[in-house]
This record gives sequence, structure tokens and C-alpha cells, in this order.
Amino acid sequence: MQRREFLQGVAASTLALTLAAKIPATPRRAKVLVVGAGLSGMAAALELKNAGFEVIVLEGDSRPGGRVHTLREPFSDGLYAEAGAGRIPSTHDLTLKYVRQFNLQLAPFYPASGAEVYYIKGKRQRVDAAHPLDMSKVALSLTAAERRIGISKWEAKYMDGAQREVGRVSSRDWPSQAVLKAYGSISIQDFLRAQGASDDAIEMLVSGYQSEAALDFLRDLASHQAPMLSKIVGGNDLLPRAFAAKLSEQIIYGAKVVRMEQTGEHVKVSFIQGGMTRTQEADYIICAIPFTILRSIEVSPAFSEEKRLAIESMTYGAVSRVFLQTHTKFWTKEGNTGFATVDRAMEIWNPTWNQSGNRGLLMAYAYEHLAREIAAQTPADRVTTMLHYFDQVHPGVKDNFEVGASWVWEEQPFTKGAYCVYQPGELSTILPAAMRPEKRILFAGEHCSSHPAWMQGALESGLRAAETIQHAN
Repeated sequence: MQRREFLQGVAASTLALTLAAKIPATPRRAKVLVVGAGLSGMAAALELKNAGFEVIVLEGDSRPGGRVHTLREPFSDGLYAEAGAGRIPSTHDLTLKYVRQFNLQLAPFYPASGAEVYYIKGKRQRVDAAHPLDMSKVALSLTAAERRIGISKWEAKYMDGAQREVGRVSSRDWPSQAVLKAYGSISIQDFLRAQGASDDAIEMLVSGYQSEAALDFLRDLASHQAPMLSKIVGGNDLLPRAFAAKLSEQIIYGAKVVRMEQTGEHVKVSFIQGGMTRTQEADYIICAIPFTILRSIEVSPAFSEEKRLAIESMTYGAVSRVFLQTHTKFWTKEGNTGFATVDRAMEIWNPTWNQSGNRGLLMAYAYEHLAREIAAQTPADRVTTMLHYFDQVHPGVKDNFEVGASWVWEEQPFTKGAYCVYQPGELSTILPAAMRPEKRILFAGEHCSSHPAWMQGALESGLRAAETIQHAN
């Protein structure tokens, strides 16, 4: 496609709920202030820069990427793991487009062979082609059908039909009013109960996200079930770094925004840098920061009532990650991948299955109530707690342990949360309001997209904001 056709396709494929955005035009070469150097802000900034606009990006942190963050310290031998965005589905065309554009390499997220461990109710089982999960040893209270078909087929039993009805997220008229009515106002927990799922099966399927809108959960599940999940070789933060390299002269780091103001044909942003308050004036602002941060920024004149409600009421998920470095990849001796499924609000990953050297990393990806329990501990206690738990899942962790680390997204001063989680009814109310411009201020970020919680959503929203400004000028 030509560049403009591509951008128009992006704009058209965004939620049908968002009406065509209209913003004031300017008779001169427009200047745009982008607040936030996450993927959405940098995608917008790069597109506008290439189109001839004057662009300045204000970032409060000292690094680009926002919630795309690869952790390399305190690990040894060049090991790394993702503190933020971890997976790229093969259906996420925008993310893959930029991966190719910046000549980055991809690797599968999961290894092609090896056994995964299931650890449920204190019982451990290895699962591979030769040793399928023995449901007679799974101490859950299940229906006869759930026990007969096994855990791996529960998603298909309870959610495949609904996913087909929900349709392709990237289609131009998604979501339809029928889909919104059927799945937008019911929680995923109530939806699964209506399908006949047992409480224990629901806990395993949606642990931590029982109150999430069924439509939001089904949308997210479609990405997880893509034919292939990948990661960027060398770390996913190579993607925002590549954007930042193209925008090095436009990005101002250490700029904590405290006020946004609109006056007639101009906008003004005030930010604190080095203890001093500075200002920048422009024709437009693209606000590409989470609403958790926008809540503390002064705005004049005040936003519309719908926008204020969206900003104040949007729910952000809690995510805590704990990383354990081991002297060897000892789990491979048993033929295991290092990945595990457990009966807690947590996933266990092995990010180093394709990294060279003898040492390895195992990590806990905990969410919601478990993430907050971990966050309440000291950093040292987080590592100790997970070390004891992991030794039950992968016996030998304690004997091989060297160093540990943790990352809590609710503690990060420029995010204060991991990603937005839409509650029942909000996809038809809060989401359209979140995406809608306020005169000369536009909004971008995963929370303003059809793919919340994914890099795809951030990129989509940034391009939409850039296209809106280009159309107006």
C-alpha cells in the first residue's frame, strides 16, 4: 500500500464506535506536542515528522518505550527478560510491520518441543505428547465433561463459539451493536457460568479477571490464540529504541508534564525538568500517556464531562513480575521447557529458552490480586516468596538460584498500572469517550484502541491521531 492508503486503513479499522474525529485546522505549518514516548506517542511523532510537521515529544522518564521495557539488570551473561509487553501475535499486522521496517529479528515465544509443567492444588505433572495431563490427579471440583476433555480444551468448549460470533477485531465495523449487546455488558465470569462452566474451571480460565467485560476478554483471547506468538531477538525494547533513534532530536527526556492548556488556536504544555518549570507552545497536543497519569495533570479549560468520566473511571490492571536467575537451565535435564501452568493468577515463563549460555531465567507474570500481594512485599521478600513457590513447580530452583529481581507496574511513576481492563458496559461508553479528541488535544495509547494491553493497540492509536491531524491540515 501507499503510505496514505495504509494510514486510512488503520483509521478505518479502529472501533466503529469512534465517530470521525474533527479537530480545528491551522493555516500554517502545524507544530505538534506529543506527551509520552511510548509506542503510541512515537508512532504518531514519526509519522507526523515524515509528513513535514514540526514535532516535539515530552517524556517524563529517561528511556523510551513506556510499558515496553526489557530488564537486563541485575542479570549475568547478557540475559534479559520482559518486564512489560512480552508477546507479538502473528495477527498483529502493525507491530509486525514496524518490526520489519526496523530490520528486527523475531523468535518464537515458546519452544517447539519439550514438556510443560502443570502445578494444581499442590500436585505437579509434566505434560507433553507422550505424557498428557492425567485429569484423575487434578484435585479440582469439575463437571464430568470438563474432567473428560481436559484443561487444554476448556477454552474451545466454552469460548470458541462466542469468539466466532465476536468476529475479527480488525474489521471496519467491529464491534457490531449485536456483539456489544451480547457480550459488552456481561462479565466474563457470568458469561462462563451461563455456559455451564464450574467455578474451578472459571478460576483456571480467567483467574484475576472475573469482573472483566466478556467482550474485552474474548477480544484479548483472540490475540493469545494467534497461530504464532513471537518476541524480538535481543529484547522487545529494541522496537521503541528504533523509534527513538529516528526521533532523537525531537524527544525531550526528564520532562514531567504538569499542565495542558488550550487558548484559541494554540495549546501549551508546562513541564518540570531539573526542578524548573518550562513551557512549550504548539498547534496540537497528542496525549499519549495512561489515564492514571493524566488524572494528576492540570487541564485548562476542563475537558468535557464524558472525557473526565473516562479518565477518572478507567480501570488499569495490576501486574507484578519476579525474575529468578539460575546457574544452569536445569529443567532441560527433565525435558521441560521451563514454562508452567498453575492454579494462581500467574503465568510462569522461561524467557531464556533461546538465549545462549548455561545460565537461565524463570519468571512469574502475576496479575490482579496476586500482583498486589507481591507488590506489598519488599523486593527481597518478593524474590524469596517466588523462590519457594518455583521450587515446587520446578524442583531444583533453590539449588541453582543466583540472583533475583522484581518489577511492579503500579509502582512506576509514569504508568501506575499495566494496561486498561474494560468492565461490563464500558466498551460502548468509556472507550469512545477515551478516544475522542478535545478540540486541539488528541489521545493515544493502548487504552484508546481496539487492542488494549497490546503493542498493536498503542501503534494503532498513535497512527490514528497522526492521521487525524493530517486530515485537518
